[in-house]
Amino acid sequence: MSDLRVKSAVSLKWLAIGNVASFFLNFILMVFLARLLGPGPLGLIGLTNLFLSIIIVLTELGMGAAVIQRMAISDEQLSTLFWLSLIVGASLTLLIFVSSPLVARLFRQDELEGILSILSCVLF
Repeated sequence: MSDLRVKSAVSLKWLAIGNVASFFLNFILMVFLARLLGPGPLGLIGLTNLFLSIIIVLTELGMGAAVIQRMAISDEQLSTLFWLSLIVGASLTLLIFVSSPLVARLFRQDELEGILSILSCVLF
């Protein structure tokens, strides 16, 4: 077996262990929050997480993977990616902040407006 195959197998094993551990920790956290908060507030957290998870995927735009895959990257390219990432993050933060009342109305959850407004800063 080649060295690359061994390294790939070890990496895959650790990735699987990390994913399983993350799943179980998130499950335990959700059980704890469900007991602590009850169904109403837990539903708001779920809606917020869903909305922000979709937006976070949009903020990344694969730029991190592009930087990692390049063998050589210039300072100019890194600077461009930094500013692009900053502008996208700021724009999406502003978009969520401004649209939080609309999202709250869409889901008929007034409390969601404040939660989304505050958590929109996660993207910036």
